[in-house]
Amino acid sequence: MKKAKRYYTQLFHIKKSCAFCDITFYAKSVSAIFCSDSHRQQFYYVKKKIIQDPYFENPNKGKRLAPGTMPSQQMSEEEVIITGSLDTLYLKLHNYIDEQQLRNEKILIARITPIIESKDWSDSICQIFTDKEMMEVFRVTRRIYKLYRAPWKNGIPFSY
Repeated sequence: MKKAKRYYTQLFHIKKSCAFCDITFYAKSVSAIFCSDSHRQQFYYVKKKIIQDPYFENPNKGKRLAPGTMPSQQMSEEEVIITGSLDTLYLKLHNYIDEQQLRNEKILIARITPIIESKDWSDSICQIFTDKEMMEVFRVTRRIYKLYRAPWKNGIPFSY
């Protein structure tokens, strides 16, 4: 019995941003996340190395996260306000903190290196404290930032 030959023609390509390098590429499928196999391998290697860190307490334990999600070390993915560019981050932060504090935080946020490059939590996060809540800016890649927000538990910012 002869097998029928399948001819697959791609009518369109989808423009996406790679989860590892943030370069725009034309994906062959809707579910593509990475521009190449090597970037997919490097991304999961970094993610695996970070999650196996002995100081990592996974706040998302038992939850299903979307593929390609790089979680924060301390904050749950339910507490994410935005995932986006630096401009989007500053616009959203303006809603929670005043101009003076925002100017000071911009200096600290500019020093954050992406977790993909640094592979170290302390270099990839910046915490912002207000009277009512704690926020965390997490730099995943060169262009993608995450902003987490959580209220203080029992009115106590730190537990000693």
